[in-house]
Amino acid sequence: MNPTANFPSPRTISSTPSSDKTASDSPAPNACQKCFNQKRKCDKQIPSCSRCLRTNSECNYQMSPEFSSGLLLSTGTTGAGNLFVPGDFRMHSADIDRFTVGLVMPTLAERGQPVEAVLEDYFTYIHTWLATIHELNFRSRVRSLQHTPHAETALILLAMSLLTVQGDGAYSRDCARSAMYPLVSYLFSSLQLVRGPSLELVQAGLLLAVYETGVGRSQAAFITIGTCARLGHILQLNVDIETTWVIAEERRRVWLGIYMMDRLIHHITNITAAHAVEDPPHDFKLPIDDQEWYDHTSQPPGPIQPSFSTPAHIPLSYFAREIQASRILSEVQALSTLKQSDSLHDSIDRTVALLMHFMKYLFQQTPESWKVMCGANAIAMLTSLTLHRKRLTSISKHSHAPTRSNKQEQSILALTSTINMVRDTCIKFDARSQKEKLRILPLPATICVGEAAQMAIWLNGGFVDGPPIDVEPLRRILEYSMPVWSLAGDYLPGLVVTAADHA
Repeated sequence: MNPTANFPSPRTISSTPSSDKTASDSPAPNACQKCFNQKRKCDKQIPSCSRCLRTNSECNYQMSPEFSSGLLLSTGTTGAGNLFVPGDFRMHSADIDRFTVGLVMPTLAERGQPVEAVLEDYFTYIHTWLATIHELNFRSRVRSLQHTPHAETALILLAMSLLTVQGDGAYSRDCARSAMYPLVSYLFSSLQLVRGPSLELVQAGLLLAVYETGVGRSQAAFITIGTCARLGHILQLNVDIETTWVIAEERRRVWLGIYMMDRLIHHITNITAAHAVEDPPHDFKLPIDDQEWYDHTSQPPGPIQPSFSTPAHIPLSYFAREIQASRILSEVQALSTLKQSDSLHDSIDRTVALLMHFMKYLFQQTPESWKVMCGANAIAMLTSLTLHRKRLTSISKHSHAPTRSNKQEQSILALTSTINMVRDTCIKFDARSQKEKLRILPLPATICVGEAAQMAIWLNGGFVDGPPIDVEPLRRILEYSMPVWSLAGDYLPGLVVTAADHA
């Protein structure tokens, strides 16, 4: 599909730096507002006519009638270059759709990203661990953009591109992302103003939060995921409502995707504030198998759909297992609100037992999870690392005994075992041929590997009796992941020093 065919093509975003006012090859269809009002000749150059450029004035163009009779574009400077934004938000819905699609599709074309390639990469590498968008329905909506522009669909497509962009090298990829990120953020914010909440807008915001988390913009991700949660509450995504089964399943998946990312973002930011999404009730339904979701327009026959009360020994879908693991991570994070007391230690003991029971059946169900760096396993192991470090630090603060207690020894053993499981996963994945490896690792896996590496350094500093834990396999996977998830680079400096120290 030609991504620019049959779309209005105003010069909406320029890859030229703001200091370089190179004019577009295509002139504006009419004079700018200043030249028109002062009845002066306008050379109609985009982004700024020569007269406005010479006088350092803002240059606004009235859109052509076939695009919108009431929509003005004004230029603003961003880190990505010159970004054209609506000068009047009181526009018709159709104008918003055409305006947004007219921004997104040329941007993808200029970056050399065919729509089909974006979709293929997204559903191969991101959707596998964040299955919140119905692939068949979304592909159909994308095909319809040519004759039925839709702003939120175009925004989701751009966010997918932001997550999966390749480029010819690290510099090219980073340049493309630095140009697209402000545009995705801008459209996500502006559509909230001019259109209001929708399921598609929340889906786009969720992908934006994933990107921000993965590139180390944790504070931005914290804000974005909170916005998604509030939009979700307005749409009542947290409750089952009467609608078609496919849409109801998608609504639940989006809400659970926000739930999972909220827990991961809390872990990264180490913020003790309340979660943006509360723990769902025990009867809240979990996702069914993805293929069942694609193959049926109504709820398929068979067992009752799983829920948060479904026992751990019952096999569930990949995404459902991620949510179950996130539920236990949520319990671990809630321990931070408890004061030092017997009740805290009792809560830790109960959570340890719950996690061990869950991991037993999870690992039985995923015997070759290392091939895909399984997100559910990663969240479970991340939870184990967090829980046992919490117990160790809690006991250490209030115990001055010369020897370690049994619970301290148990947690040191649990941490060492968990780190070794992560190491083994990394070693097996690293041994695969380049063709067999995933190009983009699941974000939860990258976070888990980074946290395991940090935990190994912490244990090597005084808890491990014997040879230090080897972090080299963890370092290699972090380096492999860093081109896409630059958050991985935040874990590397300490590992380099450690490797040198033990050489």
